[in-house]
Amino acid sequence: DKDKEIENKDKQIKDKDKEIENKDKQIRNKDKKIENKENHRLVLENTIQVYANSTSWKMTAPFRNIHSTLFGTTRKATKESTQIDSCKSGVIKIDKKPIKKENKVLIIGIAKTGTTALFYSIKNSMPANTKCFFEPKKEINYSSIKKPVLVKCLFDLKFDPKIIAQFDKVILIIRDPRDCMISTLLYSGSFRFNNYYTEKNKKEIIKSIEMLRKKEDNPYKISLISLLKQIFNQSEKETLTRMKKKLTTLIPKNIEKQSFIIKYEDFVENKIEKLEKYLKLKLDKDVPVDNIFKRVVRTKGKSSWRNWFTEEDVKKFKPLFKEFMLHYGYDFGDWELNKSPKINPEHCSKYFLRILNEKRLKKKLKPIKT
Repeated sequence: DKDKEIENKDKQIKDKDKEIENKDKQIRNKDKKIENKENHRLVLENTIQVYANSTSWKMTAPFRNIHSTLFGTTRKATKESTQIDSCKSGVIKIDKKPIKKENKVLIIGIAKTGTTALFYSIKNSMPANTKCFFEPKKEINYSSIKKPVLVKCLFDLKFDPKIIAQFDKVILIIRDPRDCMISTLLYSGSFRFNNYYTEKNKKEIIKSIEMLRKKEDNPYKISLISLLKQIFNQSEKETLTRMKKKLTTLIPKNIEKQSFIIKYEDFVENKIEKLEKYLKLKLDKDVPVDNIFKRVVRTKGKSSWRNWFTEEDVKKFKPLFKEFMLHYGYDFGDWELNKSPKINPEHCSKYFLRILNEKRLKKKLKPIKT
């Protein structure tokens, strides 16, 4: 009897072990189904991302329920789409311009180097739910944002390099310092560091505008260095020191190593294939800028310095820009000036006056009329 009792207990233990084993098997099967389902979803999502950015692709059965979301038209299958034949069909909501879920892009550059135009070009190619930050004034934890992020920051003393770690794509845009200096003169110069809006300085404002107009009439008559001295109200030494610090300071190497570097000159000429490859996006350079920022746009061109510089300016600025130009691959041997220089008033005195009066209106001062 005891042997029979022991035998029954052994049988019960074996049955329980078998039951546990069956449950484990069910759990493993369930996990496998979940894993397969996730794999199907990832394959389909990745394939959609590839084909959605393509100029021409045709659709297999799994795409038939999502074609209207992507394109609004029906397309036929091709051999190219065999990789998703195992995907289950179903309706999937996806942005027209897919990008990985937490893609975070940072644009940095010195003022007047095309950061705004680049910002809007990339913004136009990212998903509609992208969180965009244009020159944010406060510290933000971008890592906590569970959406695509696009940020534009100016590289200055306030820039904190530590934020780079929060981005998987960092773009550094640079510009020929000779052109950058002219844009800075006309934009930042119209501010005079918040002291140039007062009625007390009205005579100096008018004098500066008159000098710009003389420059337009005869570009060789008025040197750039004399304009800088007048508009920024500084000595020649102070002017050169300030320009060197602002325009020719090399970007720290640790930032360069973590960044994709693009020249403003390549961007305006639509030489952006490498940038598109880096971002895995198709970009459109001619994207309209919001009205609030459109006012700062001037020429959207390059080499205007050839019309602005005089022989005196070349002697003053050539040694100043040498290190920067050689470091970033600009042709330091090319300082040829235009023989018949022309300066458009819309890009000179009128631009200066417009930016100046906008600031005066904000200070509740009467606009300058000359």
